[in-house]
Amino acid sequence: MLEETEHSRLGVVLRVPVLYGHATEAKESAVNTLMDSLWKAQEKGAQIGMDDWSIRYPTNTEDVGRVCQDIAVKYLEATAEQQRKMTTLLPRILQFSSEDRFTKYEMCEVFAEIMGLGMGGLVANKQGNDPKASVQRPYDCHLATTELKMLGIDVGTMDFKAWWLVAVRGCCTLSGVANISAGEERQGRIGSKVTAT
Repeated sequence: MLEETEHSRLGVVLRVPVLYGHATEAKESAVNTLMDSLWKAQEKGAQIGMDDWSIRYPTNTEDVGRVCQDIAVKYLEATAEQQRKMTTLLPRILQFSSEDRFTKYEMCEVFAEIMGLGMGGLVANKQGNDPKASVQRPYDCHLATTELKMLGIDVGTMDFKAWWLVAVRGCCTLSGVANISAGEERQGRIGSKVTAT
């Protein structure tokens, strides 16, 4: 990406953590897919392992979009002289992240509370990395937003629980927030399965 903007020197890489938000399919986000895991955990005899060790900072896609726009405006509205100075003064790699911190298990707890579901079928895995695994994940995935703040860019984010509360509970009145397929039997009762879209 930076090679494509070498001539203008206006290219910037924005590093982001795990994202959540409106999606066509839940599998588009590692956070959105946790909703499916929570539903599977409602099945009789379910024992689904869920990471409760690694700290993640789920960030809403709408906040990322706003920050991308703010960065672009900052660069493109600068005069030619300012752009020349910016290429030497401003970083070409920036980071953006929410400050909401959760393990995957804790995110499922939020979903369970919002939807009134039990957590009995989820098993908290506090073991950390498997030394034999091909990929070793960091304990804390926090990305510092210091550079964005220095640029005067708002790094505020939506509250994780509040966003999901609206997305899940408001699904019947907010078009495009969630798909509902009613009629699935969960633990002997009829329920609704919600997938964020």
